[in-house]
Amino acid sequence: MEPHRPGQRRLYAVSRGRKDAVLAETRKNFLDVDQLQIEVRQFYEGKNCAAAQLKIVVNRKIELEVVDAIELNADQKVCSIRAYKG
Repeated sequence: MEPHRPGQRRLYAVSRGRKDAVLAETRKNFLDVDQLQIEVRQFYEGKNCAAAQLKIVVNRKIELEVVDAIELNADQKVCSIRAYKG
């Protein structure tokens, strides 16, 4: 997994200490929308990481282009998620 670089917009990060808060915020975000469309444009998978380029449409009005970078631990469980807008 590559480190954060200047010019990339880091939207959020899930870390062990903040997991409950991030999950609660994510749950709230999903409850606040009437319709959510997610199109996977590209998907890349490595031994301990994955990345997905997504097009997200919220309530048929707001379009977001996002790249999610996912890091997995030795047990192949998610230990980090970063999302970059743009």
